Amino acid sequence: MDTLAGFKKSFDPMLKKYIEEKIEEFSKNVSDPFILDIIKYPQTLIVSGGKRIRPYIAYLMYEATSGKDKKNILDILVSLEIFHTFCLVHDDIIDKSGVRHGVLTSQNYITAKLAKEKRHGDLEHFGNSQAILIGDLLFSWALKIFEENKNFDNGKLKNAKKYFYKMVDDVFLGQFIDVDIATRSNVSFELINEKNKLKTASYTFTRPLQIGASLARIDKHIEIFCEKLGLELGLAYQMQDDLMDLDQDISENQKTYFTKNSKSQMGKNEIESHLGKAKKIIENSAVEEKYKNKFFQLIETLRIRSN
Repeated sequence: MDTLAGFKKSFDPMLKKYIEEKIEEFSKNVSDPFILDIIKYPQTLIVSGGKRIRPYIAYLMYEATSGKDKKNILDILVSLEIFHTFCLVHDDIIDKSGVRHGVLTSQNYITAKLAKEKRHGDLEHFGNSQAILIGDLLFSWALKIFEENKNFDNGKLKNAKKYFYKMVDDVFLGQFIDVDIATRSNVSFELINEKNKLKTASYTFTRPLQIGASLARIDKHIEIFCEKLGLELGLAYQMQDDLMDLDQDISENQKTYFTKNSKSQMGKNEIESHLGKAKKIIENSAVEEKYKNKFFQLIETLRIRSN
């Protein structure tokens, strides 16, 4: 599991197994085929795509802080990917997205099924409503992983949950700002930067790093290392997303660093600057050389990502 691709190959069967078990458990009290199909749709969303960056970077940090239980750590890191799917489900409703990873978003899938069955009423509203519930269900499953885990001592679990809930607060606050920005004619760079620090840097990198470390060994120096590294990786990651959105000719909505009049090369230079800073943070850290190389390899993977 030295690479992101190798990690995904080992991680995905565990993720799929957990989702299948939870769907089976949750479905026991309902017989209606329509409802059962809705409940099963998160599995389609999860297996259709996703790089697994959040659990992978948590796993790397767990290893780098002397974590040894490489099987049971994967069980608990499933929570990060399920929480991520919850965020995507609600984000798709907010952004009125139609497709994700090549499959219909939850609300569009449900609305289409309602229309096919010639149901009555505001079908789009009902599709959105059911999709909100799908997201809520995923959120509860992500939390249960921490509550039900028996493989880590209570002190480490308590620390991990502390960072998990900080991640929840960060991404929710970032989403509040994100939604608000869409209503403004002019948005300051500071507000966009604040949103990106919360919704991307913290949620995708900083908190997963801290969760991974807290399940092995964490102190103030490690916590700060995670914050500094997570910030640089997160800002680079968000800038890549913004540039890709412009390449796809997505309508400008004041949410990004760049406009269609921005020079693409300037954006790429900014990305390289943040990735370079991330590399320096790793080089100057107390992390063992073999783990430094894994982080460097991740940076190279992020550098060439295309979606």
